[in-house]
Amino acid sequence: MSRLYLHGRSSTGMLLSKLDQILHRGQQESLNISSYSAASSAPVGDVTTLLLSNWNFEAMDLTVLQKLIEFLRNRAIHLENVTLQNCAVIDASREESIRERHVVMAEILSSSPTLTIRFDKQQPHVPRCILDGFLQSAKLPPSTRRTKHLKLQGVNLTKPLLDSLRIAVPPWTLECFEISSRITLSELDRKRASVFGVPSNYSATEQTIRSFCLLLRQHSLQTLKLDSCHIPDEYLSRILQSVRRDNLKTLSIRGNLAQEKTMQVLADWLLDESCHLETLSLDWQRQYGCLGNCSSFSIQMPFIAKVIIQNQSLQNLSISENELSDDEMKLLCSALRRNKGLKILDLRDCLIRTQGFHYLSKILPDLKLSQLNLSGRQRVPGKTLKQILVKPVFQNMYLQDLVLPHVESKTLEWVLEWNRVGRRVLVEQEPTFPVSLWPQLLSRANVVGEHASDREPVRHAASAIYYILRERGFEILSQHYAEPKAEMPRKEYEISEEVSQWASTKEIQRISPCSSCEDEDVEESSAVFATSNIRHYVETSGEIELQLEDSSAAMSSGRPVIGTDVDGSPMQPSPLLVRPRLVSSKISSSVPATPCEARRPLATVGNRMLQC
Repeated sequence: MSRLYLHGRSSTGMLLSKLDQILHRGQQESLNISSYSAASSAPVGDVTTLLLSNWNFEAMDLTVLQKLIEFLRNRAIHLENVTLQNCAVIDASREESIRERHVVMAEILSSSPTLTIRFDKQQPHVPRCILDGFLQSAKLPPSTRRTKHLKLQGVNLTKPLLDSLRIAVPPWTLECFEISSRITLSELDRKRASVFGVPSNYSATEQTIRSFCLLLRQHSLQTLKLDSCHIPDEYLSRILQSVRRDNLKTLSIRGNLAQEKTMQVLADWLLDESCHLETLSLDWQRQYGCLGNCSSFSIQMPFIAKVIIQNQSLQNLSISENELSDDEMKLLCSALRRNKGLKILDLRDCLIRTQGFHYLSKILPDLKLSQLNLSGRQRVPGKTLKQILVKPVFQNMYLQDLVLPHVESKTLEWVLEWNRVGRRVLVEQEPTFPVSLWPQLLSRANVVGEHASDREPVRHAASAIYYILRERGFEILSQHYAEPKAEMPRKEYEISEEVSQWASTKEIQRISPCSSCEDEDVEESSAVFATSNIRHYVETSGEIELQLEDSSAAMSSGRPVIGTDVDGSPMQPSPLLVRPRLVSSKISSSVPATPCEARRPLATVGNRMLQC
């Protein structure tokens, strides 16, 4: 596949030479045609893209146009994409050549399935030569008009353009229609400009909207993109109502002014059982004069939440570049919890706050998303965001791609790659295929992982599968991040009479074994009471100091040792229990001040908890 690039400012001789090379020297290996450098040619059938840049039709030599027609009519040519970039207008004074030029334009506009008309700066209208080319192409046999994908970039929609398209493109043939503008923010805020121009003439704008709706009704589109068109809510709702919804799979209205009317039309559409829409983009719904380039999403979010709950076809949702408050994030997360069909969610540059990410972290383990994009501008530091989301990500076995702003974590990379290579299947289901196939599975794991993530795996996917099998999925991940386990029944130990008397004099109401004894891998005979290490306590400045010592020193000094072994001998404490610690007397057992203070209490002195 090669691209033929012809620049309009090249000399006539250079353009003819390039076209001759393509037509007559078709056995060369590669084609890399540049506007100012010599180029090697390639087989004619290899040319799939034609780019005509800055072609000034008023000054173009007719011999070049005739050679271009010969190129386009060559049966060995199978163009897939034709792009007209910054094309100029025909000079009306050259009446003798207008018809020939219209024929050339008609051949160009109907020679490939994909036609792109692009301008670097927003133009008020399409050049007359292109309009006449569309009308001329309508005279060609329908079988020769191949346009199925039409892209208009950097040009206003006018009634003559839309009427020409209705005539040139046969009904029911257009599958993809993409429109995008180059309108600046200053023009948007000062003049309220849109892809239909400045709203100074209401009747002209109304006629253009009607022509656009008629064009949309004429085709059963699969993809409709109205990006950065800045269409007001009233007009946008009318346009969406005119779209035929039988085969539409992708709808993008990024950079418009969708409000209540548009959202109501979308909600009614998406809640219909016959809806087949799979991709919806509502990015950057910026309002006039918005500060920070992001507008509130408070009007749109209730409609989106309702759609997420009830719609079954939507798989890709993008609402990036809209400011999401805590209430809107709560509403979104509540809807996502009840959705099972969404696979891709894009929340880039949404200025989400800490509380909003906490709402997301609560539902993240249960989501069936495969891709989640949280990059760009968020109102949470990367380090804090990592702490909020790292544990929920561990518990999610569906998520394969997660993009966070300014966060790098090898642990998250491991988890996501394990998900990509089939962690969920290996954990939730027992393998049913023969053991002899495992070598082949492991040898192809890297290929599968790379294909699933569209990039080279961070780690070897075969190693990931190995660790999944060895650790039975989640054990290795849950060592430090798993949910607290249910408390096991407490073991009963014999309390010596000396200890009981000592505890009563010190107002100790309850004595319990150290949590470290039960958690560590030690023998039962070594699981002594932690209070056997307590020599005494003193109250100073609102704190309780626990002074711990070895049991041998306690016995040699005559102080009581708590508990006896099965043979009646004093129980020896484990060295693991000698952990001096200062604990505030004001600490509550229900709200730990630090992770270490979440252990079980050793003793209760009055209303104060002693811990180690």
